[in-house]
Amino acid sequence: MAKRLKRISAILIALALVCVSFATLSFAEEPDRITEAAITKILQFPENTVYPAVEFEFTVTPVSFNGATSGAGFNAMPAIGDAGLVTIAFDGTEITNEAYPFPITVSAGGTVSIPKESEELFGNVDWPSAGVYVYTIAETDSDFVATNDGTGSDMLVMSQAVYTLTIIVKEDGESHELFIYHIGDVRTTTDGGTPADYKVDPTPGTTSSVYDYSQMTFINRYVKHFRGSTPETAPLAVTKVVTGDGDPDEWFKFTITINSPELASLVPGVMTGNWQMQYVNSAGQALNRSELMGMDYPDFDVFAGGGGSFYVPDGEEVTFYLKHGVNVMSLGDLPVGSTWVVTEIDPIGYIPSVNVTVQIDYEEDVILIDGDMDTSLSTGEQLIADLEVTNSRADYENYGYNDTGLNLNILPFYGMIVLAVVALGVFLAAMARKRKAQQF
Repeated sequence: MAKRLKRISAILIALALVCVSFATLSFAEEPDRITEAAITKILQFPENTVYPAVEFEFTVTPVSFNGATSGAGFNAMPAIGDAGLVTIAFDGTEITNEAYPFPITVSAGGTVSIPKESEELFGNVDWPSAGVYVYTIAETDSDFVATNDGTGSDMLVMSQAVYTLTIIVKEDGESHELFIYHIGDVRTTTDGGTPADYKVDPTPGTTSSVYDYSQMTFINRYVKHFRGSTPETAPLAVTKVVTGDGDPDEWFKFTITINSPELASLVPGVMTGNWQMQYVNSAGQALNRSELMGMDYPDFDVFAGGGGSFYVPDGEEVTFYLKHGVNVMSLGDLPVGSTWVVTEIDPIGYIPSVNVTVQIDYEEDVILIDGDMDTSLSTGEQLIADLEVTNSRADYENYGYNDTGLNLNILPFYGMIVLAVVALGVFLAAMARKRKAQQF
């Protein structure tokens, strides 16, 4: 009897385990399904760039219905967006909008990325029947108009990315309503136009629990150059004045380094390489080599040909010289967002200072840097500003002092003080002698 009870108990336990297993299978969660989709446009540009208002257009093209590329089912495939077109527009203020809903990032190389989503693509679509719908999405147009005039130029690279979306539509067994069961999204071409084959999640950021925006992204890159004719209008200028007891004919040694922005290599037509710097006088008029020779310029090996200019290879430090009223400014196109640094080397007999004009939060700002006597002074690494805001400048001033440490300009005041002290001493001595005489 006891053995029989043990066998029954074992059978009951086994049945219980089987039931638990079936229950686990029955109530296991289905794999995550994607039921919404949006397009994300990512506009990239170097830091400091004032970008234009621009609208991008995407075409959603029917590919197949239940595998068929023709026939009644294919012909009944609904148009997505506005007759197969979807648009995303930037108004140029996203970068300064504190309430902007998507994260704006800046790479270590100074590239700003602004994402923006389209409306959800399929929420208002009337599906004619259950089945498998396949579409492709590609960027096909924008209203961007490039400029190229006497002040500069700009360029925008369109995305060549292509995505294939597979939408599985099912019919509810009770209500008979049609609904999206799952959306599959595969990237088949990269932004640069090379073949690709990997899945992405197109779920809008408003409903995604993983991403801030849909991963069906199209990246566009925007870069602009500026050029100017005076230190006040050139993208970059370095000026020099001498004050105090300084010698206005003395030349001072400087170094300069310019690096093109990270995006320069990714946007065709962006100038990189040698940056040309032109010598000008205080009125902004160009100085040629012979004029500089007449001023006893210290090193003529720096000049390009017979002109009064020199080149700064990208990323290389170049030495040049300035004196009172003789300045340098950039020529040609210099991309916004390039980095630059200027350093004055050991101005013996002077106290240097520099006003650095920069762009901060899309507004002009001036940073005053005071140096120490006889010591090199650097601007620190700065970014080329957008001329719609300001130009980048380093205005150096060297205050000269004499070897005694006295400012000769105020020596007459010291003389007056000495005379006053001597007069006071004579007066006090006379009063002392008068008192002594009265005592006798």
